[in-house]
Amino acid sequence: MAVLYEDSFVLLREASALMDEALLHATNPNAGGKARAAFYKLYQAATSATMISPPDVRAVAEGSEAYRLIVEYPYKLYYREGRYPVADLKAVFDRWVAEVGRYVDGLAASAKLSVAKPSREKR
Repeated sequence: MAVLYEDSFVLLREASALMDEALLHATNPNAGGKARAAFYKLYQAATSATMISPPDVRAVAEGSEAYRLIVEYPYKLYYREGRYPVADLKAVFDRWVAEVGRYVDGLAASAKLSVAKPSREKR
């Protein structure tokens, strides 16, 4: 089955659900793992959208500041290292959901304008 940009938005919704669960059960020992997994899903959303983009769009996206920040914060710092901001977790997470959403939207729009063939197109 082909991966679509909509799949990235599904990952954003899944990330939000995970974070809601983590915040609802903040005293549960598994809450930290759920918060980290929510940040990982944000990274997955950005990466999956990047990977399905046409080559010209993907090259620009992978070199962008937006993508660098998504890799640096939600993925490396918050997910891998577990150093996410506990005090204002919901606000920070919501900001990243918006950032990743804009990133995916931008890729989808650029892909529509691209003259290059999608990287996963069958020949």
